[in-house]
Amino acid sequence: MLEYIVTPVDAAAHRFRVEMRARVRAGRPLRLNLATWIPGSYVIRDFARHLLSIAASSDGETVVVRSITRHAWECTPGGSELTVVCEFYARDESVRAAFLDDTRAFFNFTSLALRPAGREDAGCRVTLEPPSGIGDWQVATTLPAVEIDSRGYGVYETDSYWALIDQPVAMGTAIEYVRFEVRGVPHAFVLLGSHDADTQRLAADLAAACEAQAAVFDELPAREYLFLAQITANDFGGLEHRESSVLQVPRSALPSRVPAANGESVRSEAYETLLGLCSHEYFHLWNVKRIRPQAVAENDLQSEAYFRDLWAYEGVTSYYDDLGLVQRSPAQQPSARDHAPNTRGIHH
Repeated sequence: MLEYIVTPVDAAAHRFRVEMRARVRAGRPLRLNLATWIPGSYVIRDFARHLLSIAASSDGETVVVRSITRHAWECTPGGSELTVVCEFYARDESVRAAFLDDTRAFFNFTSLALRPAGREDAGCRVTLEPPSGIGDWQVATTLPAVEIDSRGYGVYETDSYWALIDQPVAMGTAIEYVRFEVRGVPHAFVLLGSHDADTQRLAADLAAACEAQAAVFDELPAREYLFLAQITANDFGGLEHRESSVLQVPRSALPSRVPAANGESVRSEAYETLLGLCSHEYFHLWNVKRIRPQAVAENDLQSEAYFRDLWAYEGVTSYYDDLGLVQRSPAQQPSARDHAPNTRGIHH
């Protein structure tokens, strides 16, 4: 089993500390890899450019770490236990990487988790630690919990590295869960940031859209599902994961609590666009996360994956994200004027 301890060590300097521990064979060279891209966003991202430092020890003795490529290192542990400590700079506010300041934290493990080559199928134990000197932050994640406190800090486990990188983590103070169920599976739209949204309306509309997508496949292959919504001024986008999606949501796109003059809830074009984004990422629960290009499924994230059928994974999904909104119950359907063709420019 691989063990990781993730700590936001310096919010002002935007620094995460990640400690990896693994049992190894003494005297045998070991390669350590960091992903160069993240599934769902098909561009080389070079996450290693944010690595500030790396140091290793084995059974209490320092181990020399040698860089062999921009995103791979090699060391030869002298004992049966290896500990590697890295610090990363985290100021990427997108859905793809890692971010930390004194208000919130977010990361994908592709940005922070080194892995020993050939150990991708080993189980992973993760300890999430709270930041020091900052207020009462909470954790939002779909990582399977083993032993955690009331705020979500503690120990989690996944059955492989591949499962680990599909479980993003958010931390902060202004976290609100808007809960609903689809086919008996708990769901939540997790608002990460301040807002004044009509959460009851949001839950009802999302539940209907998600049910429409589940009906396409007549199954829902998740134990839970979270929309992790980073509330922004203007940024917009999303990235799918196996039991969640990460969204950037303009505050103005959330449904307003203020009713229209006729007493009905206001439904803006921006809100319909937000529902379309949610519908799009939710459809990826099947199309991309479980129906995948072979080139992507077999890639180790160290090099490019070439395939010709992205149109099927993004284009077909874009068709069904609109269809999922149209197929909501009649009381929730947008008018023909409001529901224009998909020109949202969903980007990963």
